[in-house]
Amino acid sequence: MLRVLFLSPSASARGGFESVLRNLCRGLPDFGWEAVIGLARGGAFHDPARFLDGGPPLNAVALDGTRGTFLARRRAIENAVRTLAPDVVVGARLFDAIPAMNSLRAGRLRTPFVEMVGSWDPDLFSDLRRYRDIVDFCVVDSRLPELAISGLCGIPPERVRRIPTGIARQESPGRVPGGPTLRICHVGRLDDSDKRACDIVPFVRELDRRGVDFTLTVAGDGRDRAGIESQLCDEVAVGRVVFLGWLSAPDLHALFPSQDVLVQFSPSEGLTISPREGMAHGVVPVLSEFIGFFTEGLFRPEFNALSFPVGRIEDACDCIERLQHDRSLLARLSENARTSQSGALIAPDDIRAWAGFLDEAANTRSAGPAAGVTFPDDSGRLDRLPGIARNMLRKFSRHSHSEPGGEWPHASGWTTEPERREFEMFALEQEKLCAGSRGI
Repeated sequence: MLRVLFLSPSASARGGFESVLRNLCRGLPDFGWEAVIGLARGGAFHDPARFLDGGPPLNAVALDGTRGTFLARRRAIENAVRTLAPDVVVGARLFDAIPAMNSLRAGRLRTPFVEMVGSWDPDLFSDLRRYRDIVDFCVVDSRLPELAISGLCGIPPERVRRIPTGIARQESPGRVPGGPTLRICHVGRLDDSDKRACDIVPFVRELDRRGVDFTLTVAGDGRDRAGIESQLCDEVAVGRVVFLGWLSAPDLHALFPSQDVLVQFSPSEGLTISPREGMAHGVVPVLSEFIGFFTEGLFRPEFNALSFPVGRIEDACDCIERLQHDRSLLARLSENARTSQSGALIAPDDIRAWAGFLDEAANTRSAGPAAGVTFPDDSGRLDRLPGIARNMLRKFSRHSHSEPGGEWPHASGWTTEPERREFEMFALEQEKLCAGSRGI
């Protein structure tokens, strides 16, 4: 059996991307691939044991970055690759995989290296462009990143693969009938920095102000949960808003038939999972028009969903009012949502597609190390020391970090503002083009 090694952070244990990795690692053996997940370990934030807690066991190894240095992180990845001798290495949000693989190639290792892209991510795109001679393939799950990587990053289209994340096939009879109260749910990580989870608070208050008859069930956890729950304590006390915490996949599938609407406020998503899982049960998505919304074309306003501009809470509430007052619209959107998930969007077709891609990648021999590239190094007082002393201190000292991206960076941090504007303009033009083609 061939072997693939995934390299992943472990600071977050319950997000959609983490679920995708778990499903891949558990499903690939059915298609001839042993999957091992290398999980970053840090001094404060990255904890493989927390990532692995709950659910069936995973074949995992720890990447020891507790010293907190660039050198330690890179060496941990290099040692894992040498020890496990995988046929393919897949980097999943660990920047240090790139310099580590380049270093291994200097030692004549030619294992193919794949970058896994889960959402719209200009920092990652910048690194893919900068280090494109080190990355053999990119795998994306949505169309907009696919177009950006092949169009702006200098990576040939034949080296970019789109594999949509599948959701479990459902035999649900549909939603449990409800009364006059519109039943809304929010499912996902409660983190305001990239999910705008704190929009839940003004959303609830605006619906209250308008006199909308609704309940809101919040399934998920995250660093902003306590603050959101505290601000809505009055609504929680009377049962209008309920916080369930993180739910397993079976528990979510048990929740969806009792809900009418799923709301989401994110500014950026890949092929977002929870709205699609809700759709399979007939739950109507009311979604922010995140980057990639129109290009993907999966959520079609007025056909199987309603949408609103990111951050426009009043517009989101307009959508809810429409559904609360027009139950024929709710029924039509619900039926169309339920039948929208099929084919390649259903598991295990995504696992099968990954296995086919890995078969191809394993037969691609990587080139030697990229010439003329540089990588970020640890900064600070060490930079002022002589080279030998600096290297010795890095080897034996420990660095502390104030956030997960310091312990194990997601990207190089070298993205420039002109690059950000370039990627932003590309996304806006592509979204505008696709929205216009659909008459939106």
